[in-house]
Amino acid sequence: MLVQQVPEGGCEVKILSGRQPWWWAILHAGKRIENRRWNTHYRGPILLHAAKGCTTPEYVEALRWMLRAHVIDTTLGVPNRTDMLRGGIVGRARIVDVVPPCAGPGGRCQCKVALSFGRSWHMPEQYGFVLADVEPLHFIPWKGSLGLLDAPAELLAQIDVPSRPLGYPELFRAMESLADGKQPMFDPESGR
Repeated sequence: MLVQQVPEGGCEVKILSGRQPWWWAILHAGKRIENRRWNTHYRGPILLHAAKGCTTPEYVEALRWMLRAHVIDTTLGVPNRTDMLRGGIVGRARIVDVVPPCAGPGGRCQCKVALSFGRSWHMPEQYGFVLADVEPLHFIPWKGSLGLLDAPAELLAQIDVPSRPLGYPELFRAMESLADGKQPMFDPESGR
């Protein structure tokens, strides 16, 4: 279990803030590397905080990157930008390793660790935090901050609750739409 008693003099859990749809990809699309411009020596449990901000251009560019990198095959099942959970804790995981920047021929990632996931979520010019034990949580509104911060006791007290199956009702609607032959929820070419 991620949440443990916090020993005197230290915090056992950190909070990592990020933007959607990247947290959605970690929780629901198999993304197991979180890219950052900075490194960390921390290894251990983290809470995934979805920042409030997510502009349409950021959302569109993130989905286009995922499609170009072949880490998702379609945008079916990806919630619309306005339906993404933001401004709070959406999941938990453990940082188990960090992949260093590693641009190879053509600017592609050449890391054995990153490539071992079958699809490379690693952006080769950045550090890649390797994640394990990823799990969605019930949404908990929480103000985030940049960096890797200690999780306060009052937040940890709210975490030990059962996870919802996928965390996004929109996924179920999207799967029903797919079965009905309807159009994807998002078209990366038009941005709608």
